[in-house]
Amino acid sequence: MMRTKTWFFGLALVGGVTGCGPDDSSKASDGGSSGTGGAAAQGGSSGTGGDSARGGSSGTGGGSNGTKPSGVTLFSMGYTSLQGIDTGSHEVVLDTTVTTTDVSASAMDTSPSKVWLARENGTVTVVDRASEKKLADVDVTGFASTPEESVLLPVVAAAADAGYTVLESYETISVLRIDGESFAVKAAPDVLDAVGHTTGMRVDGQNLWVLTGNAFELVKLDPKTLERRAAVSLGAPPDDAKAFGDYYGYGELAISPNAVFVLDDYTSRLIRVNKDSLEPNVADDLSDLELDTSLEFISRGGDVYLGLDEPGTVVRFDGTTGARIRSYELNAVGGSSLIDVYGSLLYLTPADASNHEALEFDADTGKTLQTITSQNQIFYPVIVR
Repeated sequence: MMRTKTWFFGLALVGGVTGCGPDDSSKASDGGSSGTGGAAAQGGSSGTGGDSARGGSSGTGGGSNGTKPSGVTLFSMGYTSLQGIDTGSHEVVLDTTVTTTDVSASAMDTSPSKVWLARENGTVTVVDRASEKKLADVDVTGFASTPEESVLLPVVAAAADAGYTVLESYETISVLRIDGESFAVKAAPDVLDAVGHTTGMRVDGQNLWVLTGNAFELVKLDPKTLERRAAVSLGAPPDDAKAFGDYYGYGELAISPNAVFVLDDYTSRLIRVNKDSLEPNVADDLSDLELDTSLEFISRGGDVYLGLDEPGTVVRFDGTTGARIRSYELNAVGGSSLIDVYGSLLYLTPADASNHEALEFDADTGKTLQTITSQNQIFYPVIVR
């Protein structure tokens, strides 16, 4: 099947965030983000991290719910402000204005020390978690092949020492590495297929992984030099749903400590890719699932989770083999869609859609553990220790 260059406009505020969390196999983040989910205004924020914007805080000894901090932060991005809430104490641990109402964020990820946001004006914003201060707005539009090109930053991924994004325009598709201290930018304009559109990016400490659609390819890069180490085409031939080749396709990306997983939206299959050899195999036939909906595809150092918004279901897959383990009906526990996952803890949007709460659901026991409340509205957060 012939592949052609495609272009996408109109990414919403922060959608389909696939987050950051430390991978069990490395010190770096295994997260990234992409997607087109919408978000509404964030209420109650008041500027650049002043105490007046903070709800639920009760000092360093514990939060308003009387419990100790967990060290796991739920980050959420509104129209202009970034907020972080500790999932144990419910204390607001970060609240700062990072953008303007007319320049929304297209992707977000975090490392243990920084939050990285790709923005629709072609800049990457970096926020220090400890001081709650914006460190930089890195303008990467100069890496487009011609100055007049409109640019898109569909993904972002955070490691301990750098942030990564992909700059896309009509004539340019470049992987960018932004140093976490100097904010110097290194560009690799020739490591991705020129007809591809980036749908996923993850970094696991040893490799930077990029998934493209249209040219349906998984690329393994050196996270320091951005050198192309290897790649594999994941499109399915028209007559063989278990084979792979240079055919049209698109999907989502998740990284576990033991494998790379790709959700093939086009042919409804779960693909497991060996991290070393890049040999792919079909781990599961997903034709029984309704994939034509808003979805999340995530792993945070363990099993892999697929959240399907319209049926209100999460499907859990083994993080080593890709075998389907079980499904969860989120509507039955008061949740409407998967927000993010940390280990085996799922964070859900309540069914009442108030956007001021998130439910913490234990995927091992099948029980809802707590409700996390926020003065500000919660949209597409990232979970990170």
